[in-house]
Amino acid sequence: MEGGSVTLRQALRNGEADIALLGSTAPLSYQQLLAQEFDRQPFTIFVSRQHPLANRHHIAFSELRHEHFILFTDDFVHNAAFNQLTRRNHFRPDVVYRANDTHVIMNLVAANVGITFLTSIADQHRNDVVRLTLTDDEQPEFIASIVYRTAHVLTPAQQQVLAVLTQTLGR
Repeated sequence: MEGGSVTLRQALRNGEADIALLGSTAPLSYQQLLAQEFDRQPFTIFVSRQHPLANRHHIAFSELRHEHFILFTDDFVHNAAFNQLTRRNHFRPDVVYRANDTHVIMNLVAANVGITFLTSIADQHRNDVVRLTLTDDEQPEFIASIVYRTAHVLTPAQQQVLAVLTQTLGR
């Protein structure tokens, strides 16, 4: 099953999925789900190499007030963190496009259609985009967790998937 963390978390809670990799901005705690956190990443801004901000390394979120944004669709947790920063900085962003695929977002950013708000791992060594570190105090973090339903007895194949994920992701 593929989707944003909001959709996948609901699928777990409804019994439509048994194991998922989820992102959140706070540690997950549910009675019917067990979450094993494996990583935390800061959110960053990505701009085209041709963008006027491309020569910067750091930026305050408030400086992005007049930019065009390309973001994930609403079922991704990135939006909660983004909305938190826009509220804190008292502006309504100009979102020109929403996608559910990182490659589409990054290609639009590279074409200088707008800028985006992702975790630093989205870079994937592209030379047509530039990552800017946010300087704001008390920034939200992207928390990555392996989550599964506590009431579900994992099949041998699911136990193997969980073991591979746990080993691969450092837990």
